[in-house]
Amino acid sequence: MSTLFVFVFIGFCISIWYFSKKKPDKRMRNFMIVGAVLSFIVVGVTAPTEAENELEAEETTNTTDESSSESSVEEVIFLINSPTYSLKDGTFTVTGDVNPNVKVSFFINDVEEGNTNADSDGSFSYTGLIPETEDITYVVKTETNHQTIKIISRVSLEKLEAEKEAEQKEKERIEAEEQKKAEEEAAKKAEEERVTNEKKKAEEEKERKIEEEKNKKEQEIANASREQRNALSKANDYLDYTAFSMSGLYEQLLFESFPEDAAQFAIDNIVVDWNAQALQKAIDYLDYTSFSDQSLYEQLIFEGFTSEQAQYAIDNLPQ
Repeated sequence: MSTLFVFVFIGFCISIWYFSKKKPDKRMRNFMIVGAVLSFIVVGVTAPTEAENELEAEETTNTTDESSSESSVEEVIFLINSPTYSLKDGTFTVTGDVNPNVKVSFFINDVEEGNTNADSDGSFSYTGLIPETEDITYVVKTETNHQTIKIISRVSLEKLEAEKEAEQKEKERIEAEEQKKAEEEAAKKAEEERVTNEKKKAEEEKERKIEEEKNKKEQEIANASREQRNALSKANDYLDYTAFSMSGLYEQLLFESFPEDAAQFAIDNIVVDWNAQALQKAIDYLDYTSFSDQSLYEQLIFEGFTSEQAQYAIDNLPQ
């Protein structure tokens, strides 16, 4: 940037000479003088910045050189994996990664127990005997590094194995119980659904039979003789007036001079709950006078109600 303003400054100086000697013009000469002064000031201000930039570039170059130098130093690798054990063979194995072709030694109390060499990829493996009763600490060394590892004894390993096996059995027991519980709940749910479905089918069948019986009766009534229909109508009138037993209603229709077939038709086709009739008749008696349960029961039997209908009435009387 300062080089550019140097050329600008020189241009202004030439212009001052031109407008002073070659083509005198006082106004333009003064303008060029001002421009020359300003460009000279700018050159003075920007020159130090250029120097600083050059110094910074030099420092960057030095830093890059130092980084390249550091990266050229070989990285040290030293990685030891956890030991693996074989109780069947009575051995442990230690593996890891170090620099290629490095010797790896194993020490106990500063006494070398064995060593191995890493391969060209830096991987190594060492196998030793599992201690019987006490855990042992090994120091794994290379020329530049060392690290301690703990080798667990056979007694400790067998204890851990037994604990692991017990945990596994407990886990399997819990899973089996949960499975059994789930199966029992599923079976219970299936049984409940079966019972519900059977109950639903039974209710549907009952409703179907009721509807079928109703349609059958309606058809029989439609096909009945005039006297049979009158007997049925009279039977309904009597039940609207007071309670009757089946036999009592039949006798009443005969008393009204209906023939037996017409009276029986009415009894067979009338829609009535005979238990409810027995209960109503018992209430009517109690509204008239007082009865003991036994006397009321016998009176209902006398009225032609069955023993089951009479007992239903006694059991369901209001308190």
